[in-house]
Amino acid sequence: MSSTDPLLTPITHTSLYAGVPTGRVMTLHSLPCYIAEAPSDSPRGIIILIPSATGWSSSHNRVLADTYALKGNFTVLLPDLMNGV
Repeated sequence: MSSTDPLLTPITHTSLYAGVPTGRVMTLHSLPCYIAEAPSDSPRGIIILIPSATGWSSSHNRVLADTYALKGNFTVLLPDLMNGV
């Protein structure tokens, strides 16, 4: 990877939680899921982000998913694995 690769750029605490979630929510295999789309039509892959203790609906988790999608050109899935908890 080159030194300009966005995956090598540190995500700081202040930049990580700044912003409003921009993805969408839909049901995948009977689970509600937040989806952050890659900015291009050719994503590098898919990341399945396991929610932290604050839950899948937390804006912090959703902004994190958006950040990985935007900076890494990934499609990121954030499923509700804890049944609404």
